[in-house]
Amino acid sequence: MWCRFPSDPATYDIDSQFLLGPAVMVMPALYQGQTQVEAYFPAGLWYDFESQKVIASTAERVTLDAPIDHINIAIRGGHILPCQVANLTTTSREQLE
Repeated sequence: MWCRFPSDPATYDIDSQFLLGPAVMVMPALYQGQTQVEAYFPAGLWYDFESQKVIASTAERVTLDAPIDHINIAIRGGHILPCQVANLTTTSREQLE
């Protein structure tokens, strides 16, 4: 976190969440029996990957539910994340839907 946000001192000691590139933040539950995670979101818009709703818009800590079958992932606003099954042609893609 601190590599991407060096001017934000709140990111210096975070070791329970991480970024994949500049736009994908992963906030896993790390301990047995843990049902919530407290995540820090640096300034900017952050969207929940699944619901596509805004999680945070200012530098803030947010408590997120973390059921056993879910890993919290957030997408940073202003970035594009392609999410499509690969195919050789667009015609092949249309047949899958």
